[in-house]
Amino acid sequence: MWLADNGGIHWALKQVVIVVSALFGGFYLVSYALNELFPKFGLGKKLHATQLFVGYSSVVLYLLFFLIPLLPGAVFLWFAVIYTLYIVYAGAGDFLHMTANKKLSFTVIASLLIVVVPLAIKILLEFMINLLPG
Repeated sequence: MWLADNGGIHWALKQVVIVVSALFGGFYLVSYALNELFPKFGLGKKLHATQLFVGYSSVVLYLLFFLIPLLPGAVFLWFAVIYTLYIVYAGAGDFLHMTANKKLSFTVIASLLIVVVPLAIKILLEFMINLLPG
């Protein structure tokens, strides 16, 4: 990230703003979305527990967001995001105490939200920042 062809401190600061905004924005959007979906899976709305669950489940994504810019040739590391499926599946049973018949559908929905929302925010912010002059 810091040693780029188009580098410079202004470029690096823009990238930091994009990544931090995408991760924090994604965290809160996914937390609120899952909290609203909990009743459909037989759980009560508990925002604090939802935030803990999303935070723990997003660890792999957070690491990738910070490691990939430092290792630009290691794009293959994005395959590690598949581990999020396991974290969500295990957390749905152990942390959220979800019934077995609803765990699979919850795992798919929650994993997609946890991975796609921060990536979508990052892509949107990169597009918007590239529209700025300079």
